Amino acid sequence: MEIKYINDACSIDLVILYSKGEYMKKVLFGVLVGIFLSAQILASTISGKVQCHMEKRSIPDALVILLKPGDAEFSRTVVSGTTGNFFINNVEAGKYNIEVVKDGYYKNVFFDLMVESDKDYTVNIKLLRKAKKDDTDYCFMLGGIEVCSEQKELIPEDVVTTRKISSGEIEHMQATNLGDVLSLIPGVEKSRNPGLSSSNYVGIRAVATGAGNVDGLESFGTGIIVDGNELSNDAGLGSDGRIGRDLRTLPADNLESVEVLAGIASAEYSNLSSGAVSVKTKTGVMAPKIKFKFNPDTKEASFIHGFNVFRNVFDYSANWARSERDLRLENDAVDRYYLKTNISRKAFDDRLQARLSTDYTQLIVNQEPEDEKKIRSFSRDYYLNNSFDLDFDKSNKIKYHSHFNVNLARKQNHNEIWKSDMVIYDRDSTFTVIVDGVEAQIDSMIADTAYGYVGEKDEIGKEWNISGILQRRQVIKTINSQHSILTGVNYRYDFNRGDGVIVDSVFNYYGASSTKRSYTFDEFPDLKTLSIYIEDNIEGTFK
Repeated sequence: MEIKYINDACSIDLVILYSKGEYMKKVLFGVLVGIFLSAQILASTISGKVQCHMEKRSIPDALVILLKPGDAEFSRTVVSGTTGNFFINNVEAGKYNIEVVKDGYYKNVFFDLMVESDKDYTVNIKLLRKAKKDDTDYCFMLGGIEVCSEQKELIPEDVVTTRKISSGEIEHMQATNLGDVLSLIPGVEKSRNPGLSSSNYVGIRAVATGAGNVDGLESFGTGIIVDGNELSNDAGLGSDGRIGRDLRTLPADNLESVEVLAGIASAEYSNLSSGAVSVKTKTGVMAPKIKFKFNPDTKEASFIHGFNVFRNVFDYSANWARSERDLRLENDAVDRYYLKTNISRKAFDDRLQARLSTDYTQLIVNQEPEDEKKIRSFSRDYYLNNSFDLDFDKSNKIKYHSHFNVNLARKQNHNEIWKSDMVIYDRDSTFTVIVDGVEAQIDSMIADTAYGYVGEKDEIGKEWNISGILQRRQVIKTINSQHSILTGVNYRYDFNRGDGVIVDSVFNYYGASSTKRSYTFDEFPDLKTLSIYIEDNIEGTFK
């Protein structure tokens, strides 16, 4: 017997040569072959293209795997061509997953493709480029949100007690600022005021008072570190007595992750005795994304985008938010304006990375009197942060990191409050006397009594923070252990300039019996800190 199978675009011909004695067997065999070929005619094809999600370019040599849910033994693989195209033929009807893997990119999976008989399907799959080699191994896009898997180790890789919040959790809770995000972490005390209506601070190792405040129980306060830039000013002279950064100034929409260092931190955070909050913002090439939020008392709009400029990557994010204090009062609200830009570049096969960052935040606060205390305040504070980072990976075991920043916090605010204290004070008085028929005016001081007054306080000045960091990390492996050695130098220069805090010594903002008086920022000495440290984290098996 001879079987000839001819398959072209128009027809399939079957030719069978048989002997007379085997007639019935040949007919039966021919029917089976005909059924097989009919199945081939009814089979479907799946074709598509593999592309980079942000750069919109084709990805060659990507592994495309066709899987069938519920059938662990079924698997068909093809490789994308030079233009990123792939083709899978003879696919039977059913439900399939298409998994795409490429070194240097996150794995992506196209779920639940329903294939019907004798149809052609086109599936284009986009991959996200990994920021670093040891990044998470699975990621896909869901409504513009990056959803990534994260491997959980039974034994933590870091010896520091940390808690981490991912961008997916931040998106889910619709947070307005960093303070709202930290509510996801149990045991972290912060001022319990969601939104922008009032100041918001965090205390990792502080105990909140009944009013929800965390001030007065910390040394230098909890450090707020954004992309390696510590925003706290250890020499801050604010009249509210709080050390640290107001969390309202950091929008949540551009946060990639938030990590809280609650335990004994690394030597590089030696001055942060009250813990630290390490924040990473979204950087790199990103599709443009605009978002609006409308809550009963808060409105917010944000925009984020990143693109390639020659061999550089430029990304930026803008945010505006407004919280109403009392809807019955006009101009009783808090407005936040935020703009952040980054320009980065890689060289020497991505071993050298440089980034220049700038961000600007302004809080405009207006609070009108709403009760018998006649509280009124307004503020025009702004924050300007500039930083430069340079990282070099000499090898897989030796890495260098340097960071330099100049931060400015400009304070300009005014506060009023009603005090029901009785104050006896001297006031100017002018009276007229007649001497020898001539009128004369005499200026004098007479004692007067005030049974309550409006105390006022102004705060005007600039808080500066200039710092530089140089670090070297090396990994040394032995038979039974691994040493992660960190050496570094950190220099900080904190100082304050300006008129400072201005209060009336008679009608004192803090009360008639208060001893607080006006002071200027210039009269306080600058704070200079130099830290030199070496740290060895040892991991291994010891008997």
